[in-house]
Amino acid sequence: MTTTLLDRPPAPAAPTYDVLFLLAERDRADLWRAVDRVAGAAFCNNLDPTVVTFTRRRIADHFGVADDLVDVMVTTQLVSLTGRLSRELGASGH
Repeated sequence: MTTTLLDRPPAPAAPTYDVLFLLAERDRADLWRAVDRVAGAAFCNNLDPTVVTFTRRRIADHFGVADDLVDVMVTTQLVSLTGRLSRELGASGH
C-alpha cells in the first residue's frame, strides 16, 4: 500500500454561503429569478443533466458566487416545486 493518500494536503474548507448576503438586494433577487427558471425547466422537462450543470455554472460565474451555492439553490427550488405539486394533487383528490 502506498502512502500517497496519506501525504496529500487536507482538502480546502467547505465554502461558506455568506456570500449570498454580500450581494446587493437587486442581485440576490436576480440570482433567485435565474435559479427559479433553471429549476422550473428542470422540473417540467427531461433536461440532460449536462445542460443543467452548464447553466448552473454560468449562473455562478455571472453572479460571482460558488457553484455549490447555485446547486443548493436549484435543489431547494426543486424540492419546493415537488412539495407544491404534491400538495396540489393531494388537495384535488388525485
